[in-house]
Amino acid sequence: MLRWSNIEDASPTPVSIVMAVHNAATALRQSLPPLLSLTVGRAELLILLDQTGDTSLDVIKHTCASTRMPVRVWDQPKPQWEAASENFLMRQSHATDWFISVQPDQIIQEPGWNAVLARPAQQYGDVFAVSARCGHDLNRPGHRGGSNYVGRCGTEIFKPLRHPPDMRSFHVRGTVNRGPLLMHANRTRELSYLDADAFPMDDSEHDLNCRAQQRGWVVGFYPIKVFAPNELGTKQNATQLRSASASMIAKQVYAKRQQLARDRRPSTCLFKTPSFRQPVEVRNITGTGTGTGTHRD
Repeated sequence: MLRWSNIEDASPTPVSIVMAVHNAATALRQSLPPLLSLTVGRAELLILLDQTGDTSLDVIKHTCASTRMPVRVWDQPKPQWEAASENFLMRQSHATDWFISVQPDQIIQEPGWNAVLARPAQQYGDVFAVSARCGHDLNRPGHRGGSNYVGRCGTEIFKPLRHPPDMRSFHVRGTVNRGPLLMHANRTRELSYLDADAFPMDDSEHDLNCRAQQRGWVVGFYPIKVFAPNELGTKQNATQLRSASASMIAKQVYAKRQQLARDRRPSTCLFKTPSFRQPVEVRNITGTGTGTGTHRD
């Protein structure tokens, strides 16, 4: 259900920023102001409150009341978890160029961050996704990722870059992580979005990246200034919901989804040995693209 919007009618826009929120009021107080002030060009912010029982909606309304960026907020009383929440938002979007997944605990520090993140996809026509967090080998779950990590993988997201990569280069890898994650909008639609049944929480972006590479598209890491303090983490947890009854329902729903996920995963791209060569490539990025222009298909 649409709970709040600062616009009457949605219209096509180059960029849709999508954010799944679960009890993240504290994080949103810190992350929303810089996200709104540092975003450039035409973009909209789409938020889904996933069984949220705190004051997240109040924080959003207060922070976004005076922004010129179109903002729409939906409320889902039944738990959806991250992948299904992002799918819902991307289906509501009229983005012509890019989806950008941003989590509520990620504090943007880069002026024009959305334009910067779009540069590799504007310059190279085969780019599907660009991460500001990290890139690494695409391996089946349970297999170590090798030595091709670049950026801040795992808990490194909570720390400054120890070995800053070339800030003018796009680092192509087998897969990349949310944090933030830019995706080619029409190609994401063509791939039918994230596989929320097999991957309700973790690994959904890696499975999507795997399917994208089967089409001959590439993904990679391009650094921007973003910080995710550990104390602001708000990952959905079925044992930490707003009431005992809600928690019991959530646990039952999550158990069913986990069983479905276990049944589905062996047939997914991520759980099969990829038929393509694991890419490790560095591409030079030139110019200062606006992030709002047309892209090449």
